[in-house]
Amino acid sequence: MPILAQGAVVLAQVADPRGQNPKVRPALVVSSDPDIKENRPLALVAITSTIIEPLLDNHVDLPWDPTGKARSGLKKRSAAVCDWLITVEQGQIERIIGHLPPTLMVEIIRRLPSP
Repeated sequence: MPILAQGAVVLAQVADPRGQNPKVRPALVVSSDPDIKENRPLALVAITSTIIEPLLDNHVDLPWDPTGKARSGLKKRSAAVCDWLITVEQGQIERIIGHLPPTLMVEIIRRLPSP
């Protein structure tokens, strides 16, 4: 059973950056593990498959595989959008599809906007 932890790639009910068009989208848990507790909201970063070359500074390329065998669970090229932060209730998460390696999480956390 996948564990909900920092670095988990999830499918969650998420609105677009303007707060509209809510739908199930891939997202990445950026809450620290000690902050992930039952009945507490989680901080996520949205994941997009709309890639602009060269990759924008606020995007981090993620591992993927068309058969879904990548550790991330992503089946097409995708990027974490580090300034598309979302707060969700745990009930908005449909399922965990994968996890990112710690080295990649360090890069994503480094690119998050300052509070």
